[in-house]
Amino acid sequence: MFDHVHFPEAGTQVPGGTIEVDERPESAALREANEETGISNFYDVCLLANEPIDMRPFGKDEMLDAWFYHLKTGERTGECWQHAEMLPSDGGTEPIWFKLYWVHLFDKTTLNAVDTLQLEAVRRRIKNGGPDASS
Repeated sequence: MFDHVHFPEAGTQVPGGTIEVDERPESAALREANEETGISNFYDVCLLANEPIDMRPFGKDEMLDAWFYHLKTGERTGECWQHAEMLPSDGGTEPIWFKLYWVHLFDKTTLNAVDTLQLEAVRRRIKNGGPDASS
């Protein structure tokens, strides 16, 4: 999970972003995770969900075609680290700094907007025998 170092009002999030033209959703998930965490050694990429999400409850008049993946890594990061996204998708020229940290899937956690909805779905899948909760 991460918090924006200079924009705490953005809330706690998980890595994510936009699929580029001609990019496969799985490739986008790996690219976005790398850009936002600095981790490059991901494996065992598992699609958790692909669903439309109405963004009106979050103040945006749009529908998302949202893809959610579970990624594993063997890369060592420590419990907390900072990383800067150097090429922000909003076209900005300044790096966007993130404070990243690991939490257990079942810890009481509040995420920003859409991430909260999917977190509950992931927890239900884990309880019903889905991907390993400790990863």
